[in-house]
Amino acid sequence: MKKIILISAVVCFFSLNMNGQDTKFGVKAGIGAILAGTEISEVGNEENVLTHRVKFTSGSPIYYGGLFFNQKFGPLFLQTDLLYNQYSMSYEVSSKAVKDIPKGTVSESFQYVDFNISAGLTANGFSLGGGPTIHRLLNFNSALDFIPAYNDHARKNSYGFVGYVMYEFDRMGIQLKYEGVFRSIGDHIYYGEYNFHFKGNPNQLSLLFSYSFI
Repeated sequence: MKKIILISAVVCFFSLNMNGQDTKFGVKAGIGAILAGTEISEVGNEENVLTHRVKFTSGSPIYYGGLFFNQKFGPLFLQTDLLYNQYSMSYEVSSKAVKDIPKGTVSESFQYVDFNISAGLTANGFSLGGGPTIHRLLNFNSALDFIPAYNDHARKNSYGFVGYVMYEFDRMGIQLKYEGVFRSIGDHIYYGEYNFHFKGNPNQLSLLFSYSFI
């Protein structure tokens, strides 16, 4: 986390010391959606007897908020984003062997800080770019812990890649962003020593709005 803050400060310093006409620094907020479809994972005991069936149903809206820096170099641009985001994932759990399981859906909640560096082409207010993202997990809670032998191995750091189109007018900006996430929906879910992960990725499609102070 300290490295992320340090990198952001360095980028901000160099950006603010360049041509002010081509430098923007401000706030960004938005909402997104998780694109993964439904998927089922089956849990067995030590005797290989099926005990639970866990179905991923959907992800909640993703809420973003944070800071951005943008520097233009003629037809090119460099941008960094430092964004907090939060969302949850919902599951339906059924079992023929166990009766005292929660009815309806159970959920996991995630809170991240994302640091993204991107570059691309810009002209007439439009920008097309992309680049890598680092996700730093701040907080994680799961309601799946009623399943016997359940334990989680949530990663502190994970990664992704974003691509987006952006339009800027005066101090305002609007950005449509796609993010491919380099982890599966359930790669943190373990039952004993075994990972019964879902194969789908929690890729995201988001709409972000920005306001520049300079």
